[in-house]
Amino acid sequence: MASYQYLSYVDLYKINNINLDPFTEVFNDKFYLRYIYKWPHMNIVTKEMDDHISGYIIGKEEGLGENYHGHVTALSIEEDSRRTGKGVDLMNEFEKISRGIHMANFVDLFVRITNEPAITMYEKLGYIVNEEIVNYYCGNESALDMRKYLNVPAGACVK
Repeated sequence: MASYQYLSYVDLYKINNINLDPFTEVFNDKFYLRYIYKWPHMNIVTKEMDDHISGYIIGKEEGLGENYHGHVTALSIEEDSRRTGKGVDLMNEFEKISRGIHMANFVDLFVRITNEPAITMYEKLGYIVNEEIVNYYCGNESALDMRKYLNVPAGACVK
């Protein structure tokens, strides 16, 4: 049974196993530390009973006015823990924080256009494609900018 906790600086080397995944965008320690310092409650890990980290989400708040939103910078689950609901749980918690604490209008994220399992998960969570960003990733791989509007009445059209 996993628990969900805020990412701390002591966790940074415990996520290396997760960062080996080819779909995971990897950042340097300074980048992670800036997120931990500026947006501590928007960076969450899944910890197993043996203190092993099996997944994480890092994100931030950004934008102004109607464009004020939560941004998922990275979501990654180790291969052995995929399709267990951990990614969905992390996304739901991130949305709850974005909506409840920050009063964000939407959550957005970028996902590799070839990462079909992730795209399917995001669509099931209610995310829609806002736009395709050509050559966003190294190697000329495109990304989808996906969004989920948080304060939209049921049945309303958002696009």
